[in-house]
Amino acid sequence: MQNVFDEKGNIKKIVLIIISVIIILILAGLIILTIESDKLFSNVEIVSEVYSEEEEREEIDLAFAEWEVQKKDNLKNQTFSTYMQERFEEKSIFVCEEIDERTVKLIGTGKNTYEIEENGTIRKNDSAILLSKDVIVLVPEQMETIETQLVKIKKIELVFESSDPDTITVTGDGVLTVTEEYKGTEATIFVSCAGCRSVCKVYVADQKNFTYTNFVDGSASISGLSNLAKAKMENKLTKFAVPDTVVIDEYKYTIVSISPNAFRNEDLSENRNFDLYNIPNEVTQIGAQAFYKCTSLSLTSLPDGITTIETNAFNSCTNLALTSLPSKLTSVGHSAFLGCEKLSLSSLPKELTNIEDQAFMGVTNLSATELPEGLTVISNSAFCDCTSLSLTSLPSGITSIGLQGFDGCTNVRLTELPSGVTSIGESAFRGTGISLTNLPSELTDIGKYAFQNCESIKTITIPANVSNIGECPFQGCTSLTTINVDEENSNYASKDGVLFDKEITHLINYPNGSNLDTYTVPDSVKTIGQEAFKGSKTLKKVVILNTIENIGSMALAECGSLETVYYTGTEEEWNNITKANDAVPNRLKIVYNYNPS
Repeated sequence: MQNVFDEKGNIKKIVLIIISVIIILILAGLIILTIESDKLFSNVEIVSEVYSEEEEREEIDLAFAEWEVQKKDNLKNQTFSTYMQERFEEKSIFVCEEIDERTVKLIGTGKNTYEIEENGTIRKNDSAILLSKDVIVLVPEQMETIETQLVKIKKIELVFESSDPDTITVTGDGVLTVTEEYKGTEATIFVSCAGCRSVCKVYVADQKNFTYTNFVDGSASISGLSNLAKAKMENKLTKFAVPDTVVIDEYKYTIVSISPNAFRNEDLSENRNFDLYNIPNEVTQIGAQAFYKCTSLSLTSLPDGITTIETNAFNSCTNLALTSLPSKLTSVGHSAFLGCEKLSLSSLPKELTNIEDQAFMGVTNLSATELPEGLTVISNSAFCDCTSLSLTSLPSGITSIGLQGFDGCTNVRLTELPSGVTSIGESAFRGTGISLTNLPSELTDIGKYAFQNCESIKTITIPANVSNIGECPFQGCTSLTTINVDEENSNYASKDGVLFDKEITHLINYPNGSNLDTYTVPDSVKTIGQEAFKGSKTLKKVVILNTIENIGSMALAECGSLETVYYTGTEEEWNNITKANDAVPNRLKIVYNYNPS
């Protein structure tokens, strides 16, 4: 009997051991699962303001479900965190469509085009769209390095709004209804986020708002606003969504350009209430004066495929708020962005090879630190008054810098110019922070005021090939003590650090930074050039010989310490010198019959 109990007792012990092992294995499995789960979500941070941890995990599960669907369909082989990163890079905001209690479909809502069926249902990718009040917003964590960048997921509330109730209505639950007149056209859905709320605006890109020019290759260009659109704009600011395609005589055409003068607003009245939500994705060219003086145009981006922006395309578009230019852009026309005071560009496209006159003139928030390497010419006033432009070098292929090319660009701080530069135009570097000592050996032309007010230049050497120098090229260079000229130069010379023509008959530029208090003009000099001494701080006495025949405008102006001009001839001879009215300030005392010895 005792043996039986012992056997039963042993059996009980064995069963207890087996159960214990099973429990341990289950616990171990849960621990491993938790660890793996932590690894899976290790690159994702949940951010919520009023939601519980359980709700936050549900938000992750929603996004995770989409990822699993893609994996099963073999669409992409990637980790969940990579998937989330890629999702962020492509579209920053997603609308969730509920499929069942545990599954959602994330629908991108950044500038996508959706087909409207005959019954008014909006579809994309063969799936009917039901806008939900749950939105997942992917925002990059502010990190110092991209490698450690995290992704935040935040639940916010959607508020639905229709920009044009006559075209499309939307209920508080996100049900879209397109009016009968517009069924079969295209709809564009835009979602923007403000704080903890998001506004979903629904637009129909109605082709009736525009006029078109169609081409035999199946493409078309938008040529203007229709009378219907102009009527909408009559008493209020009206924003239009532009269709990607247009049907003309039963044929479908793709919009590839905006025609010259399409929306031109010459008198600031016709299109004063005009704005656009978008430019079609297939557009590659913006024509001349296309948006000229459209002061309400508030676009923040352009299609990446645009290669050409022509003359005056966005001239005086004072509310244009682009933060980048298309990466494929190769040409920017004359005055294309002149007066676009809200433009904020940190770089220029690398493929850009042609920037015409005044293209970015006055764009004070152009803060690029380099120019595209393919540029060969800096056109007239191309970057004039771009006060945030921060260059320390120019592309190696630059051969010419036009009139006022960098005039007023106070943060341009070049220490040398490309070796192939042959021409520097009038006022090209006026007021910049450049600190050159040598100019390129290939240089032949230096324009008037080329380096005016460049206060960081201390000495400069004119190379041998220079054959043309305009008046007072270094006027206002308060640190400049010496102007040298290569001895092999056949057109110009330097004497005592002062710039002359080769024969020393024309005094061109006295260095403002010289510390001399007395200067005697050489006896060979016949002409003292325009503003030759202007701005000298230390000169107290200038001696002019009676061989002088001409004194140019403001030659002795603004010389704060100068009190007396000593002239070796008589008063009559002085009066016979050809002088500009403002050549010699009235405050200066003239001493006649001066004997320098």
